[in-house]
Parts: sequence; structure tokens; C-alpha cells
Amino acid sequence: MASCGGLPTRLFCRRSPIGAQVTNRYQPAPRVKRGTWYDLEMRFSALLASLVILSPSLRAADTDSIDSVIKAVYEVISGPAGTPRDWVRFKALFADGARLIPVRAGGPAVLTPDDYAEHAKPIFEKSAFYETELARRLETFGNIAHAFSTYESRHAPGEKPFARGINSFQLVKMGDTWKVMTIFWDSERPDNPLPEKYLR
Repeated sequence: MASCGGLPTRLFCRRSPIGAQVTNRYQPAPRVKRGTWYDLEMRFSALLASLVILSPSLRAADTDSIDSVIKAVYEVISGPAGTPRDWVRFKALFADGARLIPVRAGGPAVLTPDDYAEHAKPIFEKSAFYETELARRLETFGNIAHAFSTYESRHAPGEKPFARGINSFQLVKMGDTWKVMTIFWDSERPDNPLPEKYLR
């Protein structure tokens, strides 16, 4: 006689009158044959989960706060010569329509994140580049933020910087994330020294 004693079997049993035969209403689920659409869908879901865990371009912490997204920008562009940068991660830090604007002698140049990556790839292939933040001045209101981020550029960590300047970040809050809308920067020069207030 079938038993209705233990979980999960007892959840599928019907209580019978005293003296009557007890029948087990539990029926095992039909086995899914390999190669079915269900099997393929489960494998695809497992693959996506692995990519989310392993891919550095999907780091949620990068855009959790203003501080984390600014630090991620500096981190992703820095590294030794010949080491490919994670441009997928880099682009994920920016909002749609974002621009990077360096000030040059002939005037500002307006770049998309893709443009910047294409310009930087051959430079980073030949030369080491490390950029760090020296100081920051931050203003926020609602879903917008502006950060004056004083930077130092080096060819190797710990050595004397070969360039300094200010990266002017404009950021936007989108839901629970902060993304870069614009980076507008100018470098320090003999006729354009960094004011003391931006060095601390």
C-alpha cells in the first residue's frame, strides 16, 4: 500500500475513510527530453548568468554613486602599454548621448565615448598611461551633479606626473544609477596654472 507519510509526497495524497484503501495521488512530472526547446532555453539562461557574474563590463557598483562612476572612469583608462582597456565597461559608464570634450589650441573637440576609444587605442598600445584624481569639488541638485576633478597623468604609478589639469564631469542620475553625461577637460600650462583651491 502506498504511503502518504513524508514530504513532499503527503502534499499530493487524499485522506480516505477509515478502512478504505489509501491511494497515492502523487504522479512524478514527465521527464524532459534532451534537445527540446526547454533544454536549450535553460542552457542559454545559464550562459547569461555566467556572463553577468564574470564580465567586468557589467559591474553594477561602477554606477552606484557619483564617487564610484568617477573612480571607474580613471580606472578603466589607466594601465601599462599594450594592455587592452575594457572599452565595453568604459562605454557603460556613460549615458546615451554623452560627450567627451578636450580643450585644444584650435578649440574644443567633441567626441563620443566610441570616438574617444578609437583615438586612445593606438596611444595606449604604445605608451603606458595612468591617470588619478588629486582633488574634487562637487555640486549636486536633484538628478544632476557637477564635479571639478583635478587629475594627474603618469607613465608609471608613483612617478612624477607629466601632466595635470581638470576634468569637468557632468553627471545624471537615472533610476538608481549615476552616469556620465559630459567630461570637459583642460590641462595645466605655464600660462594656465592650477589654482590652489583645486589642489585640495
